Parts: sequence; C-alpha cells; structure tokens
Amino acid sequence: MKHKALIVVFAVLVVIHLPAAHIPVVYGTDLFHPHDDPDDHFDLVTLLALPELDVKAILLDQGDKQQRRPGAIPLRQMSRLTARAVPSAIGLGRKLASAADDGLEQPAEFQAAVELFLKTLRESPEPVTVIMAGSVRDLAAAWNREPALLRAKIGRVYLNIGSADSRVVEYNVDLDAHAYAAVLRSDLPIYLGFCVPIGQPGSANGLYSTWWKFRQSELLGSVAPGLQNYFIYALQKCDPALLDPLEVLSADLRPWRRLVWEMDRNMWCTASLLHAAGRTVHELDGRWTAAPQSPTPQASASPFEFIPARVQVDDAGKTTFNCGDAKPNVHLFKVVSAEPYAAAMRDCLKEALEAIPVVPLLANAAVPSPRPSILSRGDCSGAYQAFPDLCRLTNGDLLCVFYAGYGHVSLPSPSWPRGGRICLVRSGDEGRTWTAPRVLFDGPSDDRDPHIAQMRDGSLLCSFFTYRPQTNGPTRCDTCLVASTDGGRTWTAEPRVVAAGWPGSAPVRELPDGTRVLGVYREEGASAYGGIIRSTDSGHTWCAPIPIGQGSGVRLDAETDFVPLRDGSLLAAMRGDRVNLHFATSRDAGLTWSPVKDSGFPGHCPHFTRLRTGEILLSHRLPKTALHVSRDDGVTWQGPYAIDDTIGAYPSTVELRDGSVLVVYYEEGEHSAIRARRFKLAHTGIEFLDLAP
Repeated sequence: MKHKALIVVFAVLVVIHLPAAHIPVVYGTDLFHPHDDPDDHFDLVTLLALPELDVKAILLDQGDKQQRRPGAIPLRQMSRLTARAVPSAIGLGRKLASAADDGLEQPAEFQAAVELFLKTLRESPEPVTVIMAGSVRDLAAAWNREPALLRAKIGRVYLNIGSADSRVVEYNVDLDAHAYAAVLRSDLPIYLGFCVPIGQPGSANGLYSTWWKFRQSELLGSVAPGLQNYFIYALQKCDPALLDPLEVLSADLRPWRRLVWEMDRNMWCTASLLHAAGRTVHELDGRWTAAPQSPTPQASASPFEFIPARVQVDDAGKTTFNCGDAKPNVHLFKVVSAEPYAAAMRDCLKEALEAIPVVPLLANAAVPSPRPSILSRGDCSGAYQAFPDLCRLTNGDLLCVFYAGYGHVSLPSPSWPRGGRICLVRSGDEGRTWTAPRVLFDGPSDDRDPHIAQMRDGSLLCSFFTYRPQTNGPTRCDTCLVASTDGGRTWTAEPRVVAAGWPGSAPVRELPDGTRVLGVYREEGASAYGGIIRSTDSGHTWCAPIPIGQGSGVRLDAETDFVPLRDGSLLAAMRGDRVNLHFATSRDAGLTWSPVKDSGFPGHCPHFTRLRTGEILLSHRLPKTALHVSRDDGVTWQGPYAIDDTIGAYPSTVELRDGSVLVVYYEEGEHSAIRARRFKLAHTGIEFLDLAP
C-alpha cells in the first residue's frame, strides 16, 4: 500500500512539471493568517493554477503585520498541496515617508521583499510581469531605488487598487498613499484595476471596478479535498498552535464544510490574473471559460477589457481618470458587459480551482510510523532551522550542522545583528539523543547551507556560503571553509574563501587518491550550471572552479554533489530549474566532464551516500523529501521512496553501525526545524525503524 501511494504522488508531480510556464511573475499580496479578507487565499490558488505564469517570487505585504499574522502559513499549505516551492519574503513594515522614499531606512528584517524583487528582476532573462494586491509599498520602494532596472526588466504591472470615485480613498491606497502615488507617477506599463467603482457596481457609472461576488458553495464543493481543507482552515481562522496547518490538509473536515459553504465571497483580482496569463475569457455552449486557446467564432466576447486612459493621483491618494486623453499612462480595467461579468468570473475561477494539480495527501501513508524526531531546538538556533548535514567521526560520534536564523534568508537585523549562523549538535549514541545546539560559526553576513565532513587525517571541514546582497549588482555568494582538529570542539575563527562568487551546497568529498573535491554552482543571468573545486595538497590550496554543464542549454540551479564510482570515475548530481535532476561524469577526478544528462526524475539538493554493502543512496527534495537507490553503481535508480511529507528537505544520510541509515532534513516554514528518521533498505523500498538502533 505504501509503495502504491508513492507511485501516485510521483505521477502527479510529473504532471505538475509538464506545463510550459513562460511568463515570469513577481506576485505581491496582503495575504495573512488569520486573514483580513480571504479573497487573497483564492487569488493565490488562481495564480498557481495558471501554468502560463512562472511564479518566481512572492512578496508578502506589510512586514510588521506579517510577523504577527504570517502569510507564510497559506504559502506553506499551497507548497505542500502543489509540490511547488516559490521564494517569498516579507516586505517593508511602515508607510513610505514620501512618494520618493526608497524605504532603506526601515529595519533590515523588512528589507527582504524589496531585495528579492530586485534580485529576481536582475536575474530574469526576459521581461517580468508584476501582479500586485495590497499597498504596493515594496514595488514603490523598488522603483525609487532602481528605476532603470524596473524600466528594463518589467513587461507589465497589474495593480488591483484604488477608487474610480475621486472622492474616495480606497482601503489599499490608505495603507500607503505615497506608495500608490509613486507607482502611478512612474512610467511603468501599468494595467490598473480599481477596487471601488463610481456608484453601484454594474451600473453605467460602476463599470470601472474589478469587484464581483459569489457564494462559496458554488465553487468549493467540487475542488480537491486538500484544497477544501486549505480554504476551511483560512475561513475559520484556525489557530496554528492548536491545529497544524500542514496536517490539517489531510484531515477529515467534512463536518466543517457547512460552516463555510454558504458564505458569500467578495473578489477583486480574478480578471487581472487571467489577463496576465494571456487567457481569453469567452462564453461557449452556455459556460464561460478562460481557456488558453483563442475563442471560436461562435464564442461570446469577453465581458471586460483594459483600455488606454490617463490616471492622476494627488498626495492623499485620490484618483481622477480620463479614458479619452491623448496621452494615456495606464491601461484601465473596464467592464464591457455588466450582466455576465460576475458569472464569467465565477465560471473561470471554478475552472481554475478544479484544474490546479494537487498532490494526494494520505494521512496514514504520507509520514509512516514511527514519526521523526526534532534535534535542532535551542536558545542559539533561532526560530528557523534548515539545510542540515550529517557526518560520522572516527570515534563513532555523529555531528549534524544546520543553518539557524529568523527566516529562509536571515540578513543582519537588530535582533540578529550578524544574520544567519551555523549551529552544531552531537550524538554519541547513534542518533538516539543529541546535545543542545551550539554556534559553530557566526560571521557578519548570512552564513548558510553548511555541510560537514571528516578527512582521513582526522580534521573536520565545514563548508558553507555567505549571502550578501549588493547595493549595485547581483547578490554576492562565496563558498567558505572552517576547520577543526579536535573533533569539532573548536573551529578556526576566520573562514577561508575557496570559491569567490560561487555558492556551495555539499560536503567536501575525499577521493581514494586523497584529492579533495567540493561541489559549487553559479548563476549568470539566464544561465546556471554546476562546478567543482579541487585540492591535491590536503586542502592547502584549491583550484579555480571548473564548470559542469556550462553552455548545455539547460538551466541547472545546481547544488552539486559527487560520489566516486567503482571504475574510478566521479558522478555529479545537479539540481535543475523546472527540469529534472541532471548527472555528469568525470574520468579524471573532476578535471573534465561529460555533457550533462537528464536523470529521468526531479530532484533538488542532491546528497550521495554509499553504503558498506555497495548501494548508493541519493536523497533529495521532490517529491517532498525523497530518496532514490542505485544497486548497480549509478547505472539505474529505484524510487522515489518517501522519507517525509514535507517540502523543506535538503536531506543528508549516514550509515549506522547496524547497517541502518539515519537521515536528517528540514521542514520549511515559520517554525521550521531539523527532523531525523532511521530506516533500512528493503527489496521494495525502505522500512522505517525506531530512532534508537
């Protein structure tokens, strides 16, 4: 039964990766839990249901409120349901002081969204579509910082904000009137949908508003059960401390449906999302659809359009517009046919909710018993713990290193003045118990993705990379090493940069001839590829990075790791960007490499372990936290076998004395932590065991 469930999950994931998303998107949202208005939860699902939209980043509006009512909770839920992990960050916490304010004086903990936005634009090889709901504060700050970048890299900006009635300051505008003014006074290609009309919606004076309404029972009864639970959890404002937001997705909430099915729901962003995806809304055979293909001659015309207009805004956020102006500065939303507009939006939203690929969640099989243990909680490890790595010492101890901070990216802030750090825990009883976390290294930058390995001379090497956003230019990432000669009790105080401008997400591997190799990777605009650095003198010197897969035409967000094969060659595994994991081989200890080759399965953050019996374990993310096994030295791979039903992953494995395997990995989200499980290989997969051997 477990094996069958795994096949179902993998098949669904393959379907998810097939649509060719071709419109890169940055999405800004005032998504909260508990919500202010749950229309944002519906909009998030709509966004992810449109395969044309390649969502590169999600900006969570109003960072001060996000800290109290995290929109990260529904993001985690949708990541679990769709097996899609989209980078996200919370935005500026205070109103802009003026329309020219760049927000740089606000605390560092609220800078991540603007920095993620700018980084995404810099690295995109094609124009990015920006879709904004909420205050547009982070967009305005980004414009005030780097207007030339936004002009060059933004294809369209969809704004869902404002009032067509010049006497009214709409709610989202009032959140930050200066931000609204800054964006509307820019020369960006804006597609504006007012939230508040002139007069009543649907009347002659109410055509310039995107608002519509539906009864939730009309849509929610036909969507996947996990998605139903997502909406129930949001609409009932469930307390995460009492009801886990991920576990609830596979719970039986049928008795709760009557509480929410008969609610009415106000909506504003549906038309903008469909238009951004290039969908044409039309009626055919009595039903409205937003199918990607062009409508047939028999189809009815779209009930809305975007028309050229000139919009002006005063410092208070009040707006005037003229659709006949000779110098338009926006495309303005207008309802063409008032009577069918709401019906069209309802049918198209229903179509999207029913079409989104959702991974089946099986409450009994998703996380087989016994459940994982947590080994990362402690005073120095912060609220966010991720990216673990394991190694066994020659004295039998197990060491686990991991990233600790306040979020997925933990830049220096008042509460974390040196940013994210590296922590270490130790077990002397095969992973049964662990010491409290202690700091291994904490430099002045965000130090992340640590890995640890013991060399034959007994020394320990901890590799990691520093993450340093730059005022001008892309974020700087350098792979570094710190060392210990006393079993990890003390470490060198200053890190050694061994690959400047290249991040690394793997341990140092020592080959049979003593050569030390370390996987690195690099992004250059639209191109990304793996790499290797080598040392042939016990780590005293390291060569310049040797690219792997550069110029292949395949974008590889590599996180490169290696395993030596029996014939003396070296096998590299590299993460793909919206493509499968890729392999390459070297027959000269990493000096030259074969062309990259599709592995046949998806996988992020690959990690190799060879067992004493000869099998090679390849643990990775996707689907969720998973494992492949090769019994023929990397020729073929069996799996995926589920380790856990969490999307964080970054798993690492070691073989225990009895031949079983200990795996550590992390759960993504606000209260992330490092988990540990123990298993043994079986002929048909893996069998989970109690943690204590």
